[in-house]
Formats: sequence, structure tokens, C-alpha cells
Amino acid sequence: MKQILCPIDFSETSLNALEYAVSIADKHRANLSLVYVFTEEYYNEHLTEGVKNYQEYEEDFQSRLDVIAGELKSKSFSCTAHVLSGNFLKSIENFIPLKSIDFVVVGTKGLGDVFDKIVGSNTIKLIDNFDIPILVVPKKASFEGLNKVVFATTYRDEDKIALRQLSEFSAPFKSSITVLHLSKRDNLIEEVLLSNFKEELKALIDCENISFDTKTYSENLVLGIDKHMSEEQSNVLAILMEKRNLIDRLFHKSVTKELSYMMDYPILIYKKD
Repeated sequence: MKQILCPIDFSETSLNALEYAVSIADKHRANLSLVYVFTEEYYNEHLTEGVKNYQEYEEDFQSRLDVIAGELKSKSFSCTAHVLSGNFLKSIENFIPLKSIDFVVVGTKGLGDVFDKIVGSNTIKLIDNFDIPILVVPKKASFEGLNKVVFATTYRDEDKIALRQLSEFSAPFKSSITVLHLSKRDNLIEEVLLSNFKEELKALIDCENISFDTKTYSENLVLGIDKHMSEEQSNVLAILMEKRNLIDRLFHKSVTKELSYMMDYPILIYKKD
């Protein structure tokens, strides 16, 4: 991991995500790119008689970003500030290959706040459109290090590849990784699947800091995962996502009320190739 992107809009939510991005850049000695996207919609909303023109707004945002970047620069990682103009998603889409971005940290207000506007959520659009790992940091998340990471698995072959990536990501933090599998019933088949998954994973990566846990749940997958995260006081949940399928599953309206008080921890999303 060499190039990290953290979109900033100077809100409490994005600055909270920045705290995670800084820690990751520091541990991995990576370059951290801070990006503010100045949209035409923003300009038109704030356009009143006597206000700044478009260029003055851009210069103001660049100056504010430069101050933050200057405060973050250290010997272990570099930090650059960029103000982009235009559509948020298109601007980020162009920036990622231009700067060879390989990891994104982005803030979100939390599912309970954005559910009704989910189609227009920039965070959801980022998740859907890019294949690089994305760390989604809710506004309610409080940075306490990355000591305990949970990876939710269904024992797919692709999960092993994602776990190898997660192991490399978490190594500088010396994190413990719990591979969590939830099922609606505990039976012999589940035990065999777990045993085979363990052996195959050991052939790919060093599993010294990896433990395995299986849980049964009677309600739904999201509630089961959240219960485990709370009980174990884990810092990050990592998942492998297949296009929009998992997002639809997690954000289904039938669990809106339950989700409104969840997600006080970040989710690290890997994408299936």
C-alpha cells in the first residue's frame, strides 16, 4: 500500500475518517492525498450577491486543505492536498488512476442518517464503482487503534485472497484477526467447511495472529455480526463484497431500525475480482 486517498469536505464526519487515514499512512509509510471536490451544485447553492466567485472559492478550499496537509506532514509519510472541480464521483474516478491510489478512507454519517438518500450517497457510489479496498468510517466511530480486526467469511475461495490482503494491511498494526463465520445452525457440515478453510488458508498466509470463530444467529446476518463486534470490542469489520449484492443485503429496509444504532465501527471493504 503506497497511495491512500481521503476525501475531505471539512465536516466532522470526514475529519473523523482522516484520523484513521493518518494512522494508516503513518504505519504503511504511504502518501496520503487529501481531496476536496468543489461541485457546481455547491457553488450555485451559495451564490448570492456579493459572495466570492468560483475561482476564489477554489483558492479558499485549497488554502484550507494545505493547512491540514501541512500539519500532517511527517518523516514517516507524505501528505498532499488537491482541490478538484466538477462531479464528485467523476472527479474521484479520474484522480484514482492518475495518482495510482490503492486504498481509500471515506467517512459516512451512518446508515440511520443516510438510508433514505442512499441512492445519492457518495460513499455508496464509491463502494460500487471502485475495486480497490475502501475503509468506510462512520461518524460515530472513535479511533482506538486497529488492534482487533474481524473478517466475516462464508468460506469462499475469494475470502482467502481477501484475508491475505487484510493480513498485509494489518501487519504494521500487529492486529489480531478473527475470521468469523455465522450460520443459522451448527452442524457437522459447518465443522468440515471450517477445517478445510483453515488448512487451505495456512498454505497461503501466516496464520499466527489469526483465530477462527463460528457463531449461530437466529435473527439476521447483520445483527449477528454487530453483536459479535460489540462483545469482542473489535475495531474494524472487514468483508469481501460482490458488486452491489452485499450492500443490498446489509442496507435492506427490513433492518433499517436495527441499523440506525449500529455501525459505530469502520468497515473495510474488499472487492471480488
